[in-house]
This record gives sequence, C-alpha cells and structure tokens, in this order.
Amino acid sequence: MTLDGELLPLRVESPPAQVDGASFTVRGYADPRARVYVMGQRFEVNRDGSFEAEIRLKAGANVLLVEAVDPAGHSSYWSQVLRARF
Repeated sequence: MTLDGELLPLRVESPPAQVDGASFTVRGYADPRARVYVMGQRFEVNRDGSFEAEIRLKAGANVLLVEAVDPAGHSSYWSQVLRARF
C-alpha cells in the first residue's frame, strides 16, 4: 500500500489449477518502477509494466507468490496454489 492508501498495482495472469511438467511461466503487470519477485527471485519489469518469470515447480502443490515493491518500499502481493504433475 502506498502512502496515500492506494494499492501498488500488481496483476498476475491466473494459472490453471494444474500443469503437467516441472516448470511454469508466470506473467503479469506491475508499476514499471517496481521490483517484482516471484517465489523470492527478482525478475525484470518491462517499461510497459509487464513481467514474465519462468519458475521451477515441485511435484504436487506449489504456492506461487508474487511481490511488487516500489522505490519507497511499499508492496503488493499475489498468491495461488498450482499443482504440478510430472
């Protein structure tokens, strides 16, 4: 949340409930000035605010966690469970 009470923009494309394989690409949009972390790993945000992150999955349930942090340290989070079968 920012100082004026607004949520820091963060939108993540909803993944399917289950995927076949050990990797998945997380895609979304954030404030272009934000740092984006997916599963704790930092990924680059493009000038238009889009980002893409290829992540490794373990077999079974995986909690996808995406965090956007602006230059002032304000943050927004998104999470969802994704099941991987391989």
